[in-house]
Amino acid sequence: MKITETLKSIDRKTYIIIGVAVIVIAAAVLIIRRARRKSEGEKGVEELGKTIQTMNLTYELPQYSTFADALESHLSDKGITAGLYGVNQKGVYEVFGKMNTNDDVKQLIVAFGTRQFRKAYTFGRHDCTLSQALALLMTTGEIREINEILKENNITYQF
Repeated sequence: MKITETLKSIDRKTYIIIGVAVIVIAAAVLIIRRARRKSEGEKGVEELGKTIQTMNLTYELPQYSTFADALESHLSDKGITAGLYGVNQKGVYEVFGKMNTNDDVKQLIVAFGTRQFRKAYTFGRHDCTLSQALALLMTTGEIREINEILKENNITYQF
């Protein structure tokens, strides 16, 4: 009884102030989480880059940037080849099919870095590493297919 009486005694202006404060706090939490996730993703990519043995790379370094750009395009496909989430799965599989060593995959991840994606039917963009983008935009079956392609090429790295 005392709670309802107390709530009734609070004026409308106070409710508005409390509501705005809650929205501001929620927005701040989301911004901090996004920044932390991006920072952690970038650290992971940096650490992975330190493990690459360049003598095991199949291609020249600029080619990995080309592969990464192609993946970004395939993961953001708006055309007729796009699947449920706007992903050109065939294009993604083709890029991974060109990887011949674990270090090729690692260099591809480094070249991809962190890029922004928007999942279909959602608001906002997500800063994603390659692994995060695959998890966000592809089904577990599609990721399994990528891993099978890598396995067929004697690559042990898995997503």
